[in-house]
Amino acid sequence: MRIAASLCLASALLAPHAFAQGTPPSCQILDGTETPAWTANIGYTANAKVQSANSSDVAVWSVDGGGGLYYWRTDSGDWDLSGAYDLRILDGSGGANLPDRLAALRLDLAYVLRNMDGSALKVDIFPGIYSDTEDLSLDDLYLPVQVLAIQAFNPQMSGLIGIAVYPGFDHTFDPRFGVRYAPVENLRVDVMYPESRVTFRPDELELYAGLRHTAVNEFRLEDGDARKSIGFRETRAFVGAAWPLSDLLRFNAEVGYAFNREIEFKRAEADRDWDEAFLIRVGIGGPI
Repeated sequence: MRIAASLCLASALLAPHAFAQGTPPSCQILDGTETPAWTANIGYTANAKVQSANSSDVAVWSVDGGGGLYYWRTDSGDWDLSGAYDLRILDGSGGANLPDRLAALRLDLAYVLRNMDGSALKVDIFPGIYSDTEDLSLDDLYLPVQVLAIQAFNPQMSGLIGIAVYPGFDHTFDPRFGVRYAPVENLRVDVMYPESRVTFRPDELELYAGLRHTAVNEFRLEDGDARKSIGFRETRAFVGAAWPLSDLLRFNAEVGYAFNREIEFKRAEADRDWDEAFLIRVGIGGPI
């Protein structure tokens, strides 16, 4: 946390010199993605067996979304504040006394410093509650941080390297790295971790396919639960499409397959493998 704060402060001190020279060059990672100002999604991951002494199936319903709250540009960089929510409803105990509902309610305070040589620094702070909904409290408040170094090599290609830090979580560090290449205006290729994706946009339609590995997705359990927290690891392969319903509304739908799945506990109980499963997700989005 102190490292991230120091980087942010140093960037603020150096930024006036960088911006005094003019407008930074185009960067695919910072400028090449058109995302809705707000989203709301619902998803379902089919029944799959949790490996345990009393193995049984568990399905997962998810409700997630969020949107921008405020954006401002200063001489020392750009700031962006947004909010997000993620509710997981587990249908079944998996023979492992899994919780019924888990939720993450968080803010994202992002700071971006851009330089005339095409380099940039991006710092995200995600304060929020990551918890079993049966026992929400300030003990469930965590402060993950992400720091990215970004470089625009030319107008078509940019790269990044960085790290996400999760103080208090069982898994504290997760790397970030990769490149984005846009050979033509309506095609974008992301070869990255944690998510790689190919996006094609003929006219107003968006078609995409990707692969995402989620290594850190943890929630604090109820007070008195010796396991302390529960975490989920999985890899998802998916394909989807998005298209406008009107000038103010966009619809998206995707199907996929979840594999390399594991349920992890911080203490007292062994981790458990979770079988593969199909998934579906639909949602809407639009401008503020």
